[in-house]
Amino acid sequence: MRRVVLLILGLPLLAACDSSGSAVEVMQTSISGTWVGEVTSSGVAMPVSIELTEAATFVTGSGSVTVRGDARGFSVSDPGSYLHPLLSLSLIFDNPPPGTLAGNVSEDRMVIRATMTGPGFSGIADLELRRE
Repeated sequence: MRRVVLLILGLPLLAACDSSGSAVEVMQTSISGTWVGEVTSSGVAMPVSIELTEAATFVTGSGSVTVRGDARGFSVSDPGSYLHPLLSLSLIFDNPPPGTLAGNVSEDRMVIRATMTGPGFSGIADLELRRE
């Protein structure tokens, strides 16, 4: 009977370890870091990279998008806002006009799905970023 009780009590401990015996990876709680992906406008996919820094619900950052072979830098004007899962940023590009990034962050904080506006896009463009 003691062996059965010990086995039952030990099962949750085994479930918390991977095959190497280390603890299971903890889920991200912040969106700070480097994000890469593509923004798609009028059927054309363009690479995007952005570095975000989160402090409480405020977000700052900078990045670039490559439009027709031309890399265009941008930065977050005024701190943006992030209240999981909603993300909203105002963007200032190297060349006018300004833009926006607005969307949702996945539950595990590994994917951002949003829309983006800015120079070189036809209206609102679809954006998907993954944590690098």
